[in-house]
Amino acid sequence: MQIMATGDLRGNIDRVRSQLRSIGYPYPLDVQGLREGIPATILPLLHYALLGYSRHVARFLSSSGYELYAKSDLRFMECLLKFLRSEFGYRCPLTLAQIFSRGFSERKLLFLHDVIQACKRKHNELSKTSRLENLMRKAKTESSMLEGCMLFKENVCRHFKQKLDFPSESIGDALPKAISACREVSAPEMDTKNKAMIQQKESGTQGGNVSNSDICKSPWSQ
Repeated sequence: MQIMATGDLRGNIDRVRSQLRSIGYPYPLDVQGLREGIPATILPLLHYALLGYSRHVARFLSSSGYELYAKSDLRFMECLLKFLRSEFGYRCPLTLAQIFSRGFSERKLLFLHDVIQACKRKHNELSKTSRLENLMRKAKTESSMLEGCMLFKENVCRHFKQKLDFPSESIGDALPKAISACREVSAPEMDTKNKAMIQQKESGTQGGNVSNSDICKSPWSQ
């Protein structure tokens, strides 16, 4: 975590303001409350950093047993300090009594800055993991679809006793090309059957007439 120097209250307020802007804090900032170290000014900023900034961080906190929703301010701070110790080895420079008292403004600013930094780091880590999991799920789905397409191709080849050649590098290309190839393979066979049926109709053989509806159509035709 970035270490901010003490003895520069205004500069530290500006740094905290910049950090809040980077996590999209949407509310006006009570600069005077920060200067005076008022707990009612600091606590909402901590709430937003942990629960409002990132759904990944909020979900992680809940699934890891850090229950921060609908808690008293005291219980919220206890869970927050536990989270910082467990996940980052970070120890707050303030006691709970100091956090809930007026004053200690500069140390509270340092603490707030560190919490925001920790939440941003956790968000980036969880976002990367989530993206990798989504890519793996997508790859698994496409692999299953491609296997189905290959099986479809093999069954058609077996039926028509011909080989269908089409690239399988993309599931988006494979299936349309398989169907197109099937049309090409099935058309000669259907044409042969149709010619026989037409000849039968013209000669009137086998004791009956053949209607137009009996003439075969390719199952792959539009």
